Order: sequence, then C-alpha cells, then structure tokens
Amino acid sequence: MSRAVVEQVAAAEGIDPVDITVPLFEVIDPDALDSLFTPDAQSLPGDGKITFGYHGYRVTVTSDGSVSITDGDATGDE
Repeated sequence: MSRAVVEQVAAAEGIDPVDITVPLFEVIDPDALDSLFTPDAQSLPGDGKITFGYHGYRVTVTSDGSVSITDGDATGDE
C-alpha cells in the first residue's frame, strides 16, 4: 500500500515517484502501513481506513487496499 500512496501522489503532481521531496517514512511508517490491513494466520482480514497528510494531499487507505488522495492535508481523526 505504501508504494501505491507514493505512486498516486507522484502522478497527481506530474512527477516521478523518486522525485517526491518528502519521503513517506517522515509522515508514516511504510512497513506499518503495508501490514495494517494484511491478515496473518491468526487474524481475520481487517476492516477500516487510515487517513493522513502527505505532500500536501489528504491520503486515505482502506482495508480493501484502495488508496485515494484529495487536495489538502488531513486534519483530525477519521
């Protein structure tokens, strides 16, 4: 999921993902994001979403693996 976040933000900016000036790890732990909704052998698939601000966008990642971005940083809890 972390890769999809970077790719979608880069696409919205019209730049290559490697050209994003703020690494994702400065706003959220990419490994934690990737594992947040990934079930393991001892749990059921998760249900929910997380929203955070990144590179001037509000990013929402849901348990079904979708990533959406909108203008503006996230404010408040979702």
